[in-house]
Amino acid sequence: MAYDTMWLSTEKMARALLDGLAAGGYAARLFKLSVSDHSEIVKEILEAHAVLVGSPTINNGALPVVSSFLDELAGLRPGNKVGLTFGSYGWGGGALKVIEERLKAAKIELAAEPGPTVKWAPTPDDLRRCYDLGLEIAARIRD
Repeated sequence: MAYDTMWLSTEKMARALLDGLAAGGYAARLFKLSVSDHSEIVKEILEAHAVLVGSPTINNGALPVVSSFLDELAGLRPGNKVGLTFGSYGWGGGALKVIEERLKAAKIELAAEPGPTVKWAPTPDDLRRCYDLGLEIAARIRD
């Protein structure tokens, strides 16, 4: 799972998704794009069954570090993977649509469209939805 965050909302969602994946029996790794080595993330993704990407919205799109990562991923087109987008926004959304388009270009099948998105900060219900989606993805990739 690769993500970045501005005010921790997207990070909270990422951790809830990670908890759901783990509870579903799937060992996942969480990478914050602004502080992680992108080559290590790509290596992990090439071996993974699922690719989850999250970002808050900025200027109707994803954070620049997320966009550059998606450029690299789209070029590799790893395919045969389950994908999910998630994120937060303040005044207007847009990041998830951009991420969804890029994952599709990378030949990654989206598990839910649109993925979970929240305005400002996730509520306990939002985090529960993320957890449940993590469980669903774990079940899907085990089958």
